[in-house]
Amino acid sequence: MLRLEQLLEPLAARTAFVHRGDRDVPFRGLTLRGAAKMRPGQFVVLVDRNWGKRAHRKFGYNGAARVQLVEQAHSAGATGFIADETLKDEPCLADKNCFFVADTEDFVLRLVETIGELSDRSVVAVTGSAGKSTTVAMIDHALRSRPDAPRVYNPPPADNVFTSVVVQLSRIDNFDHSLLEVAGSAFLRFNRRNFAVSPDVAVLTSVSEAHLDYLNDLEGVARQKAHLFDRLPQGGTAVINLDTPHSDLVITHAVGQGCTVVTFGESEAADIRLVAHDPRSRRAVVEVDGERLELTIGAEGRHMALNGLAVIATVRALGIDDWRAAVGSLATFQALAGRGETTTVPLAGGDLTVVDEAYNANPASMRAAVEAVAHRPSPGRRIVVLGDMLELGSDPAAIHRRLAPDLAGLGDIEFHLYGEHMAALATDLIGQVRHWDDVDALTTQICAAVRPGDTVLVKASNGTGLGVVVDALKALAVPPLTPAGEGADPA
Repeated sequence: MLRLEQLLEPLAARTAFVHRGDRDVPFRGLTLRGAAKMRPGQFVVLVDRNWGKRAHRKFGYNGAARVQLVEQAHSAGATGFIADETLKDEPCLADKNCFFVADTEDFVLRLVETIGELSDRSVVAVTGSAGKSTTVAMIDHALRSRPDAPRVYNPPPADNVFTSVVVQLSRIDNFDHSLLEVAGSAFLRFNRRNFAVSPDVAVLTSVSEAHLDYLNDLEGVARQKAHLFDRLPQGGTAVINLDTPHSDLVITHAVGQGCTVVTFGESEAADIRLVAHDPRSRRAVVEVDGERLELTIGAEGRHMALNGLAVIATVRALGIDDWRAAVGSLATFQALAGRGETTTVPLAGGDLTVVDEAYNANPASMRAAVEAVAHRPSPGRRIVVLGDMLELGSDPAAIHRRLAPDLAGLGDIEFHLYGEHMAALATDLIGQVRHWDDVDALTTQICAAVRPGDTVLVKASNGTGLGVVVDALKALAVPPLTPAGEGADPA
């Protein structure tokens, strides 16, 4: 565990600051807000306008609110504070352990760089248009299966924006392995501040049509994601999906940064290759360094098997000798809520299967999710509820429409499409297709129509609100019957 005095000299070489207070205290990382109980060694950043309007609205405090935050955080156990130099004479900070700086955001980034330089713990960072959260969860699953029980830091999947990643990077010395998910938007802020995540292992899962409202096209997405490979430490590894669009561009960038590049995918040129996948048994044949081995993934779908290849690359890059045993643990991995979680819902006469993909969607993940359900064994109908994919730029209808050929070839599926952009797909998709513009009516119809044996997939961007369909289907569960005599009052 780092101590504050270890940080001061190397930090001073990066940026100016005034420190006031005890140097001989532990340093366990930063937080942008207080908590009811804080661990000794945590420093609270008093977020100001240097962080931008959005962060200041979410985390910023002024006047009396700032005084209250400082006193509450100090009482809860916070070790110190990072504040703008104009607050040097604030009475509430007079007796506190404080850094006073000209630019709080820049200071925090230089502090994080210093922590990364001094810490010998490993950091894995994952980005991509789809599969980030699942890949992080699979790496976590594999690492925790090890007999030496490492301490693994795996923040919640939604904590992947700029402010979250910065805070997470400040805490890496508390764990053996830190597994961080990085949203593409974070790189915009990092680049402005000349900051790089600099993980030991950086993983790119995919490039697809996402955030085209500001990235314009797939090449723009690829160039943004490639910044994850900026300034990796010596010996750092870039793990890249060779099959994804513009992988050549990303690989060139990673090589230019001095990374060791490991590719994965179905391409014969991939370093770690998916040779075959059986959707029924969930077994995959994988080739690694010329060796073929079988890998079983507990979660459904070829895309899950491809995520498993990234796990192989990561645990090998981390130098784990028993990597085969670690990735073998993926046989018990289960998909995350909103990202493929499968629930068996008991109905009168049999079970309904609900696949929850309602948290995120882009064309690549949409195709993968529907393909997985199409190949999934099901005694009843396959019903697919698709909602709008958001943040697709100036012509989202055209991007939705381009899904039609791929989805039409997946067999006998009943499609229910919801949202303005899905209307374009509904006109081109042949077969059992119905479009909805009322989520309540859609939910009522689906719940009334399902039968035992059916499999229902719900896939959409979270902003569509289609998670209510998943909740309603789960609520159809019929309680188990109480055997005769049980629960009766004694005579």
